Amino acid sequence: MAIQQAKKAALERESGTSSRGRKKKGSRHQKGLRHFSLMVCEKVEEKRVTTYNEVAECLVRDLTNEAAQQSSTQSSGKKPHDEKNIRRRVYDALNVLMAMGIIAKDKKTISWIGLPGGVNEEVGNLTDQLEQMDARLVRKRALLANMMVDVVGMKNLFHRNTKEQQRRQQSSNSSSDEDDQPPPRVELPFVLVHTTRDAGKKEQTVIHCRMSDDRENVTFDFSDSFCIIDDKDVLRKMNVSKVNEWDLQRIFPVELRPYFPAGNIRQSSSSSSSDSK
Repeated sequence: MAIQQAKKAALERESGTSSRGRKKKGSRHQKGLRHFSLMVCEKVEEKRVTTYNEVAECLVRDLTNEAAQQSSTQSSGKKPHDEKNIRRRVYDALNVLMAMGIIAKDKKTISWIGLPGGVNEEVGNLTDQLEQMDARLVRKRALLANMMVDVVGMKNLFHRNTKEQQRRQQSSNSSSDEDDQPPPRVELPFVLVHTTRDAGKKEQTVIHCRMSDDRENVTFDFSDSFCIIDDKDVLRKMNVSKVNEWDLQRIFPVELRPYFPAGNIRQSSSSSSSDSK
């Protein structure tokens, strides 16, 4: 489809440059000639090596069959295609294609050369841009899905912390040591540092931690391999980022719901996070 559009654009540019001065008078004729030149161009490209009579007979047959099909389906007042008129247009179209350097003629033999380099290059650039845009669209959809999962995790965590805080306030009078205990809330942001422990090694991984005086930077030195897990991954492992259908409709507009991962949707409505309000 893109190649056909590029051919049409090339023919319009080539034929349009020579007819600007008389565009108003012969615009209808030029439009018909461009359309017919495109049909002739496709026929010659298909056959690679052909003759004027072969191209003309093919187009006469195709246009006649097309007119017969249209007349059988609906009664139109259009006149049937004139064979002499078609052959004359084929002759004009071949002259246009030869002037553009798309075909070559040696006596009665017509050979396909190819579209101008600028058109082929333009089609290639458009194809590359389309592939790049498709790849960007895939990445953006994945990023949007992760962001939606994070939003659900933050909302569920807020409800969880609020519910836990209310429970602690209700039970604060039962024990005097309750206020001395650390709050059982999950506060953000945080990171977890995980080290592997090899059963064949007796020594454990040694971690040295240093903090700058302004408490802005923290440096860790590990004696073995390790991995750092951020708070978002921890919330996903805690199943905090899951939501049911009702809450999904309440949180996100209808345009964004199809992008939410199906694996994070609860099937049971009894575990709705809205119950923890």
